[in-house]
Amino acid sequence: MDTEVTAAVLRHFPTSSVKRVTRYEKGIMNATFKVEMSSPANLVVYRSYSREGWKAAKEQYLYKLIRDRTTVPVPEVLAKGKDYSILSHISGSELDVRDKKLVFEAGALLAKIHSLRMPSFGWIVGNTIEPSFSDWEAFLRFDTQHKLSKLPHTLEHTEIENRVMKMLDTHSDLLTIDSAPCLVHKDYHASHILVVDGAISGVIDVEWAIAGHHELDLVKSCEWMFSGSPMEDVFLDGYRSVGTISSEYEKRKKLYTILILLSSLVISYDCNNREKCDENRDRLQKLLGI
Repeated sequence: MDTEVTAAVLRHFPTSSVKRVTRYEKGIMNATFKVEMSSPANLVVYRSYSREGWKAAKEQYLYKLIRDRTTVPVPEVLAKGKDYSILSHISGSELDVRDKKLVFEAGALLAKIHSLRMPSFGWIVGNTIEPSFSDWEAFLRFDTQHKLSKLPHTLEHTEIENRVMKMLDTHSDLLTIDSAPCLVHKDYHASHILVVDGAISGVIDVEWAIAGHHELDLVKSCEWMFSGSPMEDVFLDGYRSVGTISSEYEKRKKLYTILILLSSLVISYDCNNREKCDENRDRLQKLLGI
């Protein structure tokens, strides 16, 4: 893979030379590499999308959108190929979720990302929304049924499917929202929020982004970073300093948590990670009362 990465980088930077290629340990679905070069930049990041080449165009579209219309620091796409991107490198360590100042800032930056309005609800494929929905509930049902269809056919999963769909029926009122579709990062957690010298230096990885409801992002971020700790309130206060959270947010939390766990379960199967499959299934069943 190092040879492939080097060849791709040199196609776009033919006057440079590659000193070293290092794969990042984190990253479940797609390989990411740090590439040390002689020029024109000391470092770039190579992202491989061998199974989903359209994500290279998605990255280019979304990073440019965020850079042009907000003050959120994100990478610049320097070049892209059929199934890869070459990005500017952003230095930093992952967010310390115990640091009140940084957690507050992280909440405010997420609100700035959510300030980017989208024309409809749906998946972001390349630089378009496909399929496109005018209604959040309709898209969420479509997305949920798609995820459920990817689970292995077992009695356990059939029961999960029945409970999830019944839950959506029961809480249909919570899926009727007044807010317009916005850019939802959908993977906004400590590993993707980089910090240098006591300030956030970058937000990365828009691979899973959708056009959706901002409160889904808030629930996922809080679930992954804080798990009910007091820092969750600091994060939400930071968010409110720029954006708004509805009075229905607390009622939606369990519903959105279940849908997030369903996504995690599907990804665990895609990655053939039995331990994570068992962990996500157990948590999902517990929330669903199975």
